[in-house]
Amino acid sequence: MEETSTNIHIGLVRRNNFLRENPISCEIAAL
Repeated sequence: MEETSTNIHIGLVRRNNFLRENPISCEIAAL
């Protein structure tokens, strides 16, 4: 159970980092 929540957390962090580094891609994906 802890492993799953950790993987989810890592996924969210990676996604946040990606969105922060690619604001244009974020805007396109939001459409």
